[in-house]
Amino acid sequence: SLQLTVESTTCMLKEESKIYPATTSANQKPLTTTKVSSGMDKVNSTVLKTSIEGIPLLTNNNYIIWRIRVLNLFDLIGLKDQLVKDKNTVFPAEDNKLLKSILVAKLDSLVQTNNKARVFQSFLHTPYTSNDITGFITTMKGFQARLIEVGWEFPADGLGHLVLDKFPPNMNTIADMITHSGKDVTIDSVLDHLRLHADNQHVRASGSGTKSDPITLFTNEVDTRCKRGAHNTAANHTEENCWFLHP
Repeated sequence: SLQLTVESTTCMLKEESKIYPATTSANQKPLTTTKVSSGMDKVNSTVLKTSIEGIPLLTNNNYIIWRIRVLNLFDLIGLKDQLVKDKNTVFPAEDNKLLKSILVAKLDSLVQTNNKARVFQSFLHTPYTSNDITGFITTMKGFQARLIEVGWEFPADGLGHLVLDKFPPNMNTIADMITHSGKDVTIDSVLDHLRLHADNQHVRASGSGTKSDPITLFTNEVDTRCKRGAHNTAANHTEENCWFLHP
């Protein structure tokens, strides 16, 4: 099945436009602005409407004609060069939403459904990386944005529990602390605990492992002690009740 996002579609348009350039008149000058609304304002509304309506819904079988008509629309509003040649083009937020809405509206519902499922499956199959907790946090935040973008809606603690399910057995103590904290297990709260866990690991790794620095002594048990000014997520009390934070 065809699996496309707006971003991947744009990348494909960039490559294909080299082979199938849109036809323009010799004296036509491209707009220098990157504002979509400005480009559309300069085009006759009837011509613009006809161009947009002439773009078929993208299916598994009509990409070539779909691509040509999308490129012609971008060329009509003076944005083809910025979209297919200039990788550094940045559009205002509202204009970016407008462009994306046009592209998404021209995707067949089956394409959108397949893309939605693909993003969710990719999220589910992404493992926890104990050797790169910071990278895992960044990846999860990225998935959070992508899942919302493709239309997924979850309860407040839905994504948080799905991320918790990725924790290995040796992190059960931390997972229990998160689920029994008295707060909603949102993805943000889970990732906040992971950041503290990563910081604690860094502190242990940078210590001497001596009696003068006991937090780094090797032990098979999870260290539940807090430090002055820092709450340990593995402690048997909540952050609000941490004496080291609130003496």
